[in-house]
Amino acid sequence: MPEFEALENIIREVLSGLGLKLFSYSFSGHVLQVAIDKESGQVSLADCEQASRALEKLFDAREMINQHYTLEVSSPGLDRPLRAREDYTRFTGSKVKIVVNANGQQLVVIGWIKDVADTGVTLEFKSKETKIYSWPDILSGRLEPELK
Repeated sequence: MPEFEALENIIREVLSGLGLKLFSYSFSGHVLQVAIDKESGQVSLADCEQASRALEKLFDAREMINQHYTLEVSSPGLDRPLRAREDYTRFTGSKVKIVVNANGQQLVVIGWIKDVADTGVTLEFKSKETKIYSWPDILSGRLEPELK
């Protein structure tokens, strides 16, 4: 098995050539899971198929993985984690669930991203009330799928 950093760099390079980005990856047992993303829009099944074929072809050609493995390529999902400010900006207007530190307690808050600034994220609630949550207080965040 190649070093994880080298493997990650190769995955990033292949995906970049396809107009995609690496969201995450893991190699557990004999399964290599790769989650892909796009700058804009949703990841399609065709994107996953294209990435899978390109990665498999390269791994096999370079004989990088010297054991039987299964490659699984997917999107981050409808409830994808928001890991950086850029994610919050990209999904402005979307419904999110964030966990915030509120006076030493973890509080789960669900609302729509109204604004993203240097100081934090403004959420709007069903009541149309808004509240700003500062970056240091945001412990985690994910998209909250709106099923219609």
